[in-house]
Amino acid sequence: MITVSAENFNVKSQKDYDSMLCSLQFHRLKCKCGHSGCMTVHGYYSRTVRSSFGAFRMRVCRVICSECGRTHAILPASLVPYSQIDFEDQ
Repeated sequence: MITVSAENFNVKSQKDYDSMLCSLQFHRLKCKCGHSGCMTVHGYYSRTVRSSFGAFRMRVCRVICSECGRTHAILPASLVPYSQIDFEDQ
């Protein structure tokens, strides 16, 4: 899991998440194995997010490290890993 922090960023829709992904510099992401510059998009999965704005399905991006083969989900800091409820509401 790779958590991305951005000032004043709160995911309210798929459009917000996609916008965050477009602004990411994937070559700067660091894997748990210690390598950076080795992440590529591996796929996507669906996730339900429940917040004060309501519930919505979100397509989450997964990346894979070409050095060790580990995959990681890209999540904004406003989402809690392994939970449907966002950080603000928890």
